[in-house]
Amino acid sequence: RVRARHQGEPFRLPHGTSCEARFQGGQRARAALVVNAWPDGEHYMVEFANGDRDARVPRSHARTK
Repeated sequence: RVRARHQGEPFRLPHGTSCEARFQGGQRARAALVVNAWPDGEHYMVEFANGDRDARVPRSHARTK
């Protein structure tokens, strides 16, 4: 489940943050690392533990561990 802002999650995820993200909007969150943040502050490029990358993950699909 993805947490809302009021549940203790930092709104912006800095570069290098370990997180769980949904690959290409899928149902299951997987371990990932924030590689880059888009200037809008709402989307991130993440690299998953298996080496896959997703270039535009919405903030609502990522949560900190």
